Amino acid sequence: MNLNEYKKHCLETWIYTRYLYTTKEINDNTRALLGLIGETGEVAEVYKKYLRRDFIDIKKRLEQELGDVLYYIMIICNLFNLDINKILELNIKKLKSRKERNKIKSDGDNK
Repeated sequence: MNLNEYKKHCLETWIYTRYLYTTKEINDNTRALLGLIGETGEVAEVYKKYLRRDFIDIKKRLEQELGDVLYYIMIICNLFNLDINKILELNIKKLKSRKERNKIKSDGDNK
């Protein structure tokens, strides 16, 4: 499956609604961004359990949780009209540039 096919399947399962939580409306953008944060935390939790030597099938669990992370990334791309392929290309270009300039290990956003 390629990324465009995957995105189509993701969009078929996303429920576009507005929820009222106490007095604040939480929109789709907020739900998707919080979902990404939550699922990223789940990836960290799997690895924490692995380090703690809880005998989990780390490969299977990471596949599941990383799939959830990718789901939210695709939803966010759709909500903000972003092209995932362009994001991937820009990221590779940025990483290659950092490596060429020997900045791959430095701190900060704009290296």
